[in-house]
Amino acid sequence: RRVLFRSVGKTTLAINLSLALSELGKKVIILDADIGMANVELLLRLNTPLNLTNVIKGECSLRDTLTLGPSGIKLLPGSSGISSLTNLSPIQFNRILSGFSALENECDIFIIDTGAGISEVVLKFLESADDLILITTTEPHALMDTYGLTKALTYRNPDLKPLLILNRCESESEALKCSETFNKAASKFLKLQPELIGWIYDDKKVSRSLKNQRPLYLTHPTSDYSRQITSIAGKLVGKKTLQERPSGIVSFINKLKRSFG
Repeated sequence: RRVLFRSVGKTTLAINLSLALSELGKKVIILDADIGMANVELLLRLNTPLNLTNVIKGECSLRDTLTLGPSGIKLLPGSSGISSLTNLSPIQFNRILSGFSALENECDIFIIDTGAGISEVVLKFLESADDLILITTTEPHALMDTYGLTKALTYRNPDLKPLLILNRCESESEALKCSETFNKAASKFLKLQPELIGWIYDDKKVSRSLKNQRPLYLTHPTSDYSRQITSIAGKLVGKKTLQERPSGIVSFINKLKRSFG
């Protein structure tokens, strides 16, 4: 099983990618780890009265917070409980660990939406994932922010092998040019080259889908946007995690436990 990590970028792409992966026959769970924002819940019109904070307090199990979304994808609302992971007692962490262990066989792909930023909690999440996906736009400031995040992660893990998605591109040539520019800097100064796994054209229908709280992948499945999302999902499904490297939800949580410990 692959644990996917979305870093810099918007929640919209994580949701639509999850839907595309589900259409490819994968069981997908999204952990909304964007502290305090609960964007996934809002954009999918889901009512989630329980979240990770309730699990930490012992008020419910992690399975109790699992909420069914469109096309069979499931949401784990993190809320402010994500920030609490840095200060958990052994009993509280075991509640989280046992909860994720119970979900191991219910999920092929586990997507964690961390939102933007380079906080210590976000960095610990990113470096614990099987696959790290950097999502950025072609704007210079966005590329610089993504480079800054990559630099911080490389300092902590020199063997980092991130994947890259260019969002809101005007053309394929623009995407390829920005990817080449980014990789030149990363290769020269960080000794790595993120693998470009796709790009997505700028589409005004995305903004309308946000207002309507209906993912574009569902409302316009044949649009260029949806086709590009499907292409990226196919590449992710085709990737193989190294056999000698432990992977999956339990492995991810154990890495987090060692990191926070």
